[in-house]
Amino acid sequence: MTWGLRERRVLVTHDGDHLHHAAVGIERAGIIFCRKGLRSIGKIIASLKLIHDVLAADEMHRRVEFI
Repeated sequence: MTWGLRERRVLVTHDGDHLHHAAVGIERAGIIFCRKGLRSIGKIIASLKLIHDVLAADEMHRRVEFI
């Protein structure tokens, strides 16, 4: 078990390899994906805050959110 999964840490990334890992069933605490250069840092932070406010940690388990 990876540290992130054990600690229930959601990965925020623009690296598409992590989407592939999720698709093939590699277990994660959760992934939030944002395509590089698509949004400003302020919009990314606002989206992360919204996700944090509406989803509990256990709801993010094995989930992928796109922002």
